[in-house]
Amino acid sequence: MVIKRCLSIGFLLCFCFHLNAQQTEAPGPVDSMKAIENLAADYMKQHQTAKSIRLFRQVIIVAQHRLDKISLARLYASLATAYGGISNDSFLVYQYRSFALYKELNNGKGLVFACANLGDMYKNLNEPDSALYYYQQGINYANETKFTTLTGKLFYNAGTVYHKINKLREALQQEDSSIYYDQLAGDKLVLSRAFKEKSEILYDLNEYKEGYSFFRDYSNLNDTIFRNNMQAGITIAETKYETEKKERKIEQQRFLGIIKKYWIAGIILVLISVLLLSLSYYKRFKLKNEKRLQAETIRHQDLSAKAVLQAEENERKRIAAELHDGVGQLMSAAKMNLSSFENKSTFKNKEDKLALEKIISLVDESCKEVRSVSHNMMPNALLKSGLSNAVKEFIDKIDHTVLKVNLYSEGLQSRLDTDVETVLYRVIQECVNNVIKHSQANQLDISLLKDNEGIAATIEDNGKGFNALQLQKFDGIGLKNIIARIEYLHGTVDFDSSPGKGTLVAIHVPIIHS
Repeated sequence: MVIKRCLSIGFLLCFCFHLNAQQTEAPGPVDSMKAIENLAADYMKQHQTAKSIRLFRQVIIVAQHRLDKISLARLYASLATAYGGISNDSFLVYQYRSFALYKELNNGKGLVFACANLGDMYKNLNEPDSALYYYQQGINYANETKFTTLTGKLFYNAGTVYHKINKLREALQQEDSSIYYDQLAGDKLVLSRAFKEKSEILYDLNEYKEGYSFFRDYSNLNDTIFRNNMQAGITIAETKYETEKKERKIEQQRFLGIIKKYWIAGIILVLISVLLLSLSYYKRFKLKNEKRLQAETIRHQDLSAKAVLQAEENERKRIAAELHDGVGQLMSAAKMNLSSFENKSTFKNKEDKLALEKIISLVDESCKEVRSVSHNMMPNALLKSGLSNAVKEFIDKIDHTVLKVNLYSEGLQSRLDTDVETVLYRVIQECVNNVIKHSQANQLDISLLKDNEGIAATIEDNGKGFNALQLQKFDGIGLKNIIARIEYLHGTVDFDSSPGKGTLVAIHVPIIHS
């Protein structure tokens, strides 16, 4: 049972790591971004629209943070396609965004696809003027960029719109152009549709003879497509049959060979089988013990790490209480006594009075500093209100004229596990302190996101950055503490930075359900 539970937990952790961008609101590695985009596309093919839309939206956030406009244009188009079956308004919003970005990037190929999609949507919405406008725009972009893959289809769809609004001569011109480009591209499927559409237009124009001619072309081409598909299917079936036939013949020959040698090799085979079974049993037994030992080791490591962190937090609480209730109270009493002494005393000169006032001011500053240190060591907001409020209270104390801090959080209405909240708070606190001390940044963005799969946090500044490839060479304990704390929660932490480009710390902590 221990091994099965460890395997289940391991599978869950691997799955959470695979989906870490889904749970992030800030950029992560490019490979992860592409993997999530592919997963969203797979969900769309499987008609799991809600999952597809959620993943596309999260990858769009990554692309926005990276200012990756070409990826944004592609992702907006994909998100529009996902919305196509459930919300025409949302489809148009995101398709227009894609169109605008492709136009800004002067990407002709992307503009052709965007115009084709917009034309199809307006055609379905029965808005012929808008549909024809975008079909014509797509044709223009295709001609400008020499990208003619969709030209035949654009002309065909424009022809169907003209036909529907009874502009038959215009429809006929469009279908003639479609036939030309379809023959040029070798697109038999669209070509057959264009033949059929043209024949119907000619019938409506009472040109029955020519209409019949094109209907016959459509029928012949359609039969050719059908025969080609049928022939391909027959070829595959014949190949499969011949392969299976050969395999059966080989199996028969092998069986006859075994029968002939059975009496000679029987005893040897039995001995070998017994030996192999014994070896297999021994290996399974050994592997089972190794897995049990590994699971026990991991459990002890987790318990040890948890004990260390709990001891550290308890010591922080104790020191914070000592500072607040001991040193803080003494400093407050000293300030009160000095103030009382000042009120009762008469000074020979102004300099003596100013000196006493400076002493009282220093004692007052010391009281405030003691309270601040005590609060940072164990903030009340973390104990009372949770992670998001504790982080907000912490950054509110930063001088915003020097460093502007933006905080975004989502899904943290309910409290997290105490260990998770404490570790994440300490890690974020350490990252913010590193930004203040080393980055020379004037803007800091912090995001916290929680859903059913895990918690994601990102800390991004616009400071001087560093070479993230040389991370192992840093000998400071701050980064090591961050990595160690997140590993304790079975999470991951990535550092994305380069000189002059700022720094991004991306953290993901999975939620392991009981």
